[in-house]
Amino acid sequence: MNFKKIAAGAATGLIASNTIIGLGDGAAIGYMVEALTANKNNSLTLFTSSFSTKKLLEDAGFTVNDIATVNALDIYFDGCDQFDKNLNALKSGSGIHTTEKLLASMAGQFILVGDASKYVDALQTKYPVVIEVIPDSIQYVQEQVHTIFPFCKMQVRESRTRYSNLLIDIWFDEFPELSILNPALKNITGVLESSLFYNMAHKAVIAGENGLRIIEKQEYSS
Repeated sequence: MNFKKIAAGAATGLIASNTIIGLGDGAAIGYMVEALTANKNNSLTLFTSSFSTKKLLEDAGFTVNDIATVNALDIYFDGCDQFDKNLNALKSGSGIHTTEKLLASMAGQFILVGDASKYVDALQTKYPVVIEVIPDSIQYVQEQVHTIFPFCKMQVRESRTRYSNLLIDIWFDEFPELSILNPALKNITGVLESSLFYNMAHKAVIAGENGLRIIEKQEYSS
């Protein structure tokens, strides 16, 4: 069974008419576009953080609006590499997390969508934390990261972001406390954003062998 498609269909069912919607990137979001296309609702105002999702939407006949024209969304949907029991999420693959975080921050609800394999009790080091940095700061940022987290490993990606910035993958043998890691990275001058979505998501819609599950943030709040 295609669990991402099942989760995407359930997530699409949460969208009411006349709402302002943001969509992120990835396979689950692609399935959401399919579901939106099948039940086309022209009352939606759509935004996306992803060039690939924008193309899917436009190919389906939807109008995609300019992010710079909005300051609030009703709902933002996005996939992730993994998320934990407190709905802290890690996104690293596409390197567009700055724009994703912008839309997630604008949203009244930020909902993660994917298959059940994305859920873990605590974030694992299978994926790096990615930071977007301005080019002039590349050496300084690496030195600062190494000073704060001396046992991490870093790799600068060759690709540039949509804002012409650089990306650094940071690999840990064990994640530092997330409440410390998140501000420590963001407080380094030259760092625009990190791919750790700490304390941002409100809900997750996942599907797997045990069926469909909607996880509310308050289920796991301490």
